[in-house]
Amino acid sequence: MRIVIVKPIVPWPPTQGTRRVTLGLLRALASSHDVTLVAPSLDRADLESARFLERELGIRVITTLAPNRRSLPHRAFYRAAFWLESLLAGHSPRALYATPSSLLEAARRAAGVEPFDLAIFEYWYTYRALDRIPARRRVLLAHDADFDIARGRRSPGMFAGNERRREAEACRSVDEVWTLTDADRASLARHSGLDLDRFRIFPVGVDMRQLDIPAGADGETILFFGAYQADFNIDALHYLLDEIWPRVRRTRPGARLEVAGGGLAPELAHRVKSAGGTVIGPVDDLAELFRRAAVVIIPLRFGGGLRIRLLEALAARRGRSAARRTRACPTAWRIGPNPG
Repeated sequence: MRIVIVKPIVPWPPTQGTRRVTLGLLRALASSHDVTLVAPSLDRADLESARFLERELGIRVITTLAPNRRSLPHRAFYRAAFWLESLLAGHSPRALYATPSSLLEAARRAAGVEPFDLAIFEYWYTYRALDRIPARRRVLLAHDADFDIARGRRSPGMFAGNERRREAEACRSVDEVWTLTDADRASLARHSGLDLDRFRIFPVGVDMRQLDIPAGADGETILFFGAYQADFNIDALHYLLDEIWPRVRRTRPGARLEVAGGGLAPELAHRVKSAGGTVIGPVDDLAELFRRAAVVIIPLRFGGGLRIRLLEALAARRGRSAARRTRACPTAWRIGPNPG
């Protein structure tokens, strides 16, 4: 089969759960099918990552440098242009950033005369690609129910109404919707007005061979990691520093906090250090990240989808502490031996 996957970011390096989900999907499909990945590059490193994925997985990657990332004047121009287009045409700025017209045109040309057999669109805000990339069958891979996440935000934003409507339309515009959890399946079915039969649970893989590592040496290190472009991770880190970490220090004075992941704002990094924690930054190697950790903490107060890091902490046999919102653990498949 000829399969195309459309994603808002290049899924390498594997520094986020969403990237690791896509990498697992690409590896599984590329072993038996002709696979094309369509994703915008946010910088020159992404362009190099795209070429790496082609060599490593044997797939084709169609990418262009996002127009707003070419220079500071380009950023200012496209911020204003996308805001105005969203206001006048009922779009979401996220969709305009995720699927720039130059990328969609390159993908349309790459399809050739014959349509793809299957097109997988990741996240609802790739909806602009639905009519631009020809395919016999179209699937939306919804990593979460975004309208549900918006309810947890203090300020959903001026385009929240557009986004809520576009998310429902994206579900109705495909042949099938894949979700990562039963909760998101039910929420999106209600939101879109579709029958549950149009929704399927997408099984998420965790490579347990990579995470079969010995326990942390000292038993005192607590790890929190995530991508801090996401507001729910920022909120979780504030919650950890405000409410949880002071209690831990009172009961375990020798405990150490490590905070890993990209996109951490300088002022929040300063808060971590002031609280006695260590900021690690982006980490590509999960095994190395878990090696020192005795406990992985995931104190999310809002969000959606599947917490991939929770499955990874389970696979690595690390103690874990998660907020109630995080604990739902849907269908997952594993690679490698069961650690027991």
